[in-house]
Amino acid sequence: MYAYNLSEHIVHGELDPNDLNSKLSELGYDGPTPPSIEQGQKAFEEQCRKYGGEEAVEKGKKAQQAMIDCVQSLVNYTAVQAEIETLKPTGELDTVFKKYCKKTPDLMVCTEQLTQDIEGCLAEDQKKVSSIVLNVTSTLLNFTCFKEGDRIALFIAEGGPECLESKQEGIQKCLNHTFGKYGEPLSKANFSDLSNFNLPLILFDESQCK
Repeated sequence: MYAYNLSEHIVHGELDPNDLNSKLSELGYDGPTPPSIEQGQKAFEEQCRKYGGEEAVEKGKKAQQAMIDCVQSLVNYTAVQAEIETLKPTGELDTVFKKYCKKTPDLMVCTEQLTQDIEGCLAEDQKKVSSIVLNVTSTLLNFTCFKEGDRIALFIAEGGPECLESKQEGIQKCLNHTFGKYGEPLSKANFSDLSNFNLPLILFDESQCK
């Protein structure tokens, strides 16, 4: 829920991405304090340098920008929101998602390229997770775009987003309890000395999957 709200503020130019902490507090978030974008980027670059040297750093930075460019070329968040609001009263939301769901193969190509390009930045355990991330991404896209988006169109038409918003506090408590610890390595990191730092890793083991 917080990611949804934050993205809306960012795309409309209402939030400096480096002021996420104050916005999260305003939205009621009480989990670990996230690092700034600069800190997260610095941690990523240091990990690339640790496992793959300067070449991996440059490749990783280019891969990140390529992924951003890919997503922006496929989906304009503001335009999608406008289309949804226009067509929701007429019950024609399926036409919106049908159009964007046709682009999912292109998004998967970009995601696969990203995982390949940042491989030099990863420890061995992290490399093993890359294929899982791709499978999760593919499964999520397939679920969302089932029958060309009929499922998500119905979800929105029937007030699904509003329902999620009403349950926001409970959902956030659940997420904090389950995954909150993964924010701590970044929020507590000493960014002046990252020589022994590894980005937090979700291994998708039995407990996490449950």
